[in-house]
Amino acid sequence: SGAANLISSSMSVALMTAAATVILYPTMKMTNFGLYILVPAILIASSFINNAIMDNKNDLSMPMSMLFGVATIAFLLFGSFVTTFGPLHTDVYRNAATFESKQDFDVSVQHVDFETGIRQVDQKMASRLAETKLGQRSDIISQVDIGKMSFSEVDGRLFWQAPLEWSGFFKYINNSDEGTVGYVRVSVTDNRDVELVQDQPIVYQLNGSWFEHSLKRHLWNNGYHATYLTDHSFEVDDQGNPYWVVSMVERLQGFSDTYTVEGVLTVHATTGEINEYTVQEAPKWIDRIQPESVVLNQLNTWGDYLNGSWNFSNYLKQSATEGMSIVRGGDGNLKWYTGMKSVNSDKGTVGFVLVDTRTGVKEYFERNGITENSCQANIEGLLPEKINAGWIVTPCILYGIEGEPVYVAIVKDANSNPKGFGISSLVHRDAVAYGQTIREAHRLYVKKRQGNQLFTSQGEAELATVTGYVGRINSEVLDGKTIYYMLIDSVPGKIMIVSSGGNSEIPLTSVGDQVTITYNELGLREASVTDFDNLNIN
Repeated sequence: SGAANLISSSMSVALMTAAATVILYPTMKMTNFGLYILVPAILIASSFINNAIMDNKNDLSMPMSMLFGVATIAFLLFGSFVTTFGPLHTDVYRNAATFESKQDFDVSVQHVDFETGIRQVDQKMASRLAETKLGQRSDIISQVDIGKMSFSEVDGRLFWQAPLEWSGFFKYINNSDEGTVGYVRVSVTDNRDVELVQDQPIVYQLNGSWFEHSLKRHLWNNGYHATYLTDHSFEVDDQGNPYWVVSMVERLQGFSDTYTVEGVLTVHATTGEINEYTVQEAPKWIDRIQPESVVLNQLNTWGDYLNGSWNFSNYLKQSATEGMSIVRGGDGNLKWYTGMKSVNSDKGTVGFVLVDTRTGVKEYFERNGITENSCQANIEGLLPEKINAGWIVTPCILYGIEGEPVYVAIVKDANSNPKGFGISSLVHRDAVAYGQTIREAHRLYVKKRQGNQLFTSQGEAELATVTGYVGRINSEVLDGKTIYYMLIDSVPGKIMIVSSGGNSEIPLTSVGDQVTITYNELGLREASVTDFDNLNIN
């Protein structure tokens, strides 16, 4: 009968849906809109299959099933449109990112010592160093792959870290309960500091394990099949224990691709123990709760709806610049950094944003400057022959120096070996320098900014005034301007850098003269002089 065939068709739907779930398992999420289209689509397909098997063209189950399936899809499409369409939810999308007010840049990005605080190892270089380290152990490298490097802080130090994962199915099968030997970590500031940690087995893996030891399957089996999970990143607590840190997110509105972070999971990579936390309750050793993709979508959604929904002229619209990096904030916490540009411009920024990688607290700074790509181009412009030979400039990272935001990038040769460093001001396009060491690059940058008189003392660069006798003085010409270097006996060990800049006393100064100077005090070896008075010249 028609009723019996309709029941049979429904059973077919249930079986095919179950089969599809198993095939897509464990990556299918109940929050995926595609799942709700899949079920009625299977309903329609099963109607054809059922009708072909029964060979009953007069049966009404097929048109009834098709009608029900089409009606369901139409209803879902209409519902998704109403709950997601931007003009109906302008305020929600405009509040995708809310910002704390900040007056000064200097307290928001940590000022660093250019000897020890600059990132000298990028992600690709960290992977190469880790591979070299593992190459010394043929018994290990023949069995494993190095997982994705993650950037994190362990006991106050910055590292690139990655788990060792099985490189094949049969290698996993033969050692499934034991796990790989551990993980590797590489210092961010010292390419000689590479460590293979072997006493922390990695049993639960993102890519190298199967069945119950697959990280995603393990989470699914423990009740998180209906939770949208993303950004499965590898972190280590301050005692060296390995964990997977996974963000729990929800859609901002309807079926939009903008999300908010609701909490975080930690999975012990050895035992598989799962702990769930709110953002506020998360252990302090967790560095990354706010995924890069989530933060980026929030900023772009906010910028898109900044001036309302019906803004076809793009007036005031903003978007994040290409590439996002992690920097250390003035409060010591790690932050996502990105520039914000007008949607009609690719060369300059109208401001930049810092987002706490744990809490998601956002700070916006209305300061015009250059983009990360423009920074790379500026540094490349200093090395045209090297760039033609295949040298590359890595993505620029933001730091603070004397109260001003600056970019620093690693320069590599065609074989990806580090050859030097480039420094470029975020605000002043002409202030850019390259050196074979970070110290040399910094020295040349300070000279260039001093010579061009582009900067004024501000922010954390506290002004100090001293009187003393000149112990040594020398000069050089940079870009047509004379820069002077001098040592003052009252500030031993600090090199004072000063441009004549219309001050006729500076070229006349000699060893033994008594001077009073005002300079930017940042605790660095070199300091920029802002005011100079030779007391021997009336």
